[in-house]
Amino acid sequence: MQRYVSYNICPDCISKHLKENREVNNKAKKNWADKNKDKIRSHRRNRKKRIRERTPMWANIAEINSFYTLRDYLEFILDEEFHVDHIIPLQGKYVTGLHVENNLQILPAKENISKGNKYG
Repeated sequence: MQRYVSYNICPDCISKHLKENREVNNKAKKNWADKNKDKIRSHRRNRKKRIRERTPMWANIAEINSFYTLRDYLEFILDEEFHVDHIIPLQGKYVTGLHVENNLQILPAKENISKGNKYG
């Protein structure tokens, strides 16, 4: 049984509220990060480990790194956040991908976050 609370607030109102209170939201995120440094460190360490384990010997590291360079360039030019996404997730429920150049794509952060850890 799925539980949720229903509010009579339109999505546009929520979006407007978030934009108007961006500074407050960022401060709350920073406070959480300051209080949970161990969780953040652990998450980053586990992610790096997963990537290391899922990178085969034959992977083209230079080409993989070019995705991250291009992502940084796009963020600088377009002033928007982008992510390097694994098309087939490294930790999928039914299938797992590799950390290789043909399994990478650059997506806007919002699109990648909404995609979640799903394939397809």
